[in-house]
Amino acid sequence: MRRIFFVAIFILLSSSQCLAQVNVRDSLTQGFLLGFGAGVHLPGGDLADKFGSSIELGFDTWYKTRGNWMLGLGGSYFFGDNIKIADQIVDGIATSSGQLIDLNGNYADYKFFERGFTVLASGGKIFNSFGHNPNSGLVILVGGGYIQHKIRIENAGQNLPQILDEYAKGYDRLSGGLLTRQFIGYMHAGNSKRLNFLVGFDFMQGFTENYRGVNFDTGQLANGIQSDYLYGLKFIWFIPIYDSEAQTYYYR
Repeated sequence: MRRIFFVAIFILLSSSQCLAQVNVRDSLTQGFLLGFGAGVHLPGGDLADKFGSSIELGFDTWYKTRGNWMLGLGGSYFFGDNIKIADQIVDGIATSSGQLIDLNGNYADYKFFERGFTVLASGGKIFNSFGHNPNSGLVILVGGGYIQHKIRIENAGQNLPQILDEYAKGYDRLSGGLLTRQFIGYMHAGNSKRLNFLVGFDFMQGFTENYRGVNFDTGQLANGIQSDYLYGLKFIWFIPIYDSEAQTYYYR
């Protein structure tokens, strides 16, 4: 046990020494950046007809080169509770007062929520003329991927068969399709490698189709391409894993 303890201490000290060899303040570095992000988005296009603002949580992995180019993959989950078409959805199956009757003859407890996710590949560059060190500055990213979203229907007692299980599929507006993305912001790579973040404006454009075919509340075919836009502010905290042997001294 004592031997294992000393080996662990040796590995930690060796790792710390390797990290200390990376000079973020004066050198151009390369390596992986692991990011955990959160954001707030406003909808646009057809998406704005169904939903209000949403909150996003995500994870990104980038590879940053010594030339300050970035290439990465990421995904996010977004959610909200502002469903603009909630009354429309239940209009044909509700009472005159807008209530739904459950299996016991009582007014039912139900709620609608927005749920969705994105998967993206992005690339771009850090322009360090605006940064406090060679690895920081204005960041511009572009990318593409996939988006999917729907209306989640929750019924506390599971006693509303008219909008649950298979019937829910006729109301949930499940849609998905191709996604394009643009991001502009600021990258802060801390000199001590502790304070590292990316903050900026995110712009995403989805070109989706309704996977259900027919909306029960309208009785109409749900065909054609929808223009689903998301615009907002995003903050990403990242953990750098720099390559200590791949850095170039930077002359301003």
